Amino acid sequence: MNSLKIFFKNNYFNTIIVLILSLITGFFSFILSGGEKSRINIAQNLANEPEIIMIDESLTSVDEKMEYSIFENIVNNFKDKTILCISHRNSSKDMFDKEIKIF
Repeated sequence: MNSLKIFFKNNYFNTIIVLILSLITGFFSFILSGGEKSRINIAQNLANEPEIIMIDESLTSVDEKMEYSIFENIVNNFKDKTILCISHRNSSKDMFDKEIKIF
């Protein structure tokens, strides 16, 4: 029964996080930079704890150092998940297991 309570508590918490982030992006979209909006969108998606994390050019609005930091955090905190990253940059490719180049 405790695991059921934890499940509902975590889902409730994640729902609140997504709601708050949605409100922030809605009300303050005119003052948020593209990179800030990207990071909020990624946080919203990660709050749902998906089995597959797909990041498709989501970080084009941030510099390479920030992109590396974000990917590093995702890879370190979601080791049990499949992470699919689509990017034109090479700065973060070393932290992933496989690389597929499409020309």
